[in-house]
Amino acid sequence: MTRALVVYDSKYGNTKVVAELIAKGIQTKGKIKTNLIFMDDIDVKKMSDYDILVIGSPNHYSKPSKKTLGFIEKLRDMNLASKKIAAFDTCLRKQEGRAFRKIEARTLENVPGSQVVTPGLSILVGGLKGPILDGELPKCEEFGKKIAKG
Repeated sequence: MTRALVVYDSKYGNTKVVAELIAKGIQTKGKIKTNLIFMDDIDVKKMSDYDILVIGSPNHYSKPSKKTLGFIEKLRDMNLASKKIAAFDTCLRKQEGRAFRKIEARTLENVPGSQVVTPGLSILVGGLKGPILDGELPKCEEFGKKIAKG
């Protein structure tokens, strides 16, 4: 059975909501066992148990959070070749795509042989603390379905 992990950082809860909906989308497509884990609670030694790794972060000044970057750095020491990866962020409109692209690039650097399963996702928020803008949430579950198809 294919296993997916959605790991996220979230300061105000917006990225957590997005992560939950992405995980739900992954699970609706076929037989993929999906776990959702807050970044503080992840044991990187168990990363080899997963076939798909989805990493999410709030956008902090056009980049992923420090916690997210630290997590990705720890992947360097793991033997995770051939993993499928995907990335997402929550952000203000003017920062759309910046953090998830950096997550993808850093993960590909630290996990040789991995591949991006689908282009990343930015979910727009209305301010530093949110809320998530109207019309954004349906994109999350659809993103999860794309990951599952990949």
